[in-house]
Amino acid sequence: LEFSSAFNVPNIFTPNGDGENDIYRCYGEDIVEYQLEIFDRWGGRMFITNILTEGWDGVFNGLPVESGIYMAVIRAAGADGQKYEIVQKIKLVR
Repeated sequence: LEFSSAFNVPNIFTPNGDGENDIYRCYGEDIVEYQLEIFDRWGGRMFITNILTEGWDGVFNGLPVESGIYMAVIRAAGADGQKYEIVQKIKLVR
């Protein structure tokens, strides 16, 4: 059995309640390890998960955060041994 992992990381999301692109999350095939962290511009962690199907809804401490640029730090590994380490800006648009 041979695995071929794939990983897709968006760079924008729109948590405005319209049901489209409301959650920031990554997408992958044959991913066996995963961590997503979201930080604000001052380095404060806004969100963390180890579950690929779970994402950030743009809320921190029960309140919607402002539109703007946030940082995503993503670490993942595929069943094929491929490692993914991604640090990128993401844009939140309300």
